[in-house]
Amino acid sequence: MDQISAPSKKSKIQLIAIDTDQKLWHFQECKITVNKIAKFLLMEPQIENIKVLVASFDKSFYRFKNILCILDTEENIYNFMLILRNTESCEKVFDEIQKSKVKIFK
Repeated sequence: MDQISAPSKKSKIQLIAIDTDQKLWHFQECKITVNKIAKFLLMEPQIENIKVLVASFDKSFYRFKNILCILDTEENIYNFMLILRNTESCEKVFDEIQKSKVKIFK
């Protein structure tokens, strides 16, 4: 698969989560919040009885077009893929996380 088509502007952010048992969870609609102070990404699937998922900024973040991957290489509890509305919004979220990871010494 060479092409990944960007969702339309009316589409929602989608979340794919993979748990420790390698079970795949797909949520059609998800809200995200980047907390730069506490250094975590909050993911809220818009389905009743589903808990809020959190990924700290010490995880590995990768971006490809409109897909943001969050990999937990140490604890391997959950891995995530967020499918954002477009490449620009994905790049914005990724850049905000990367900027928060960098410590500037004066």
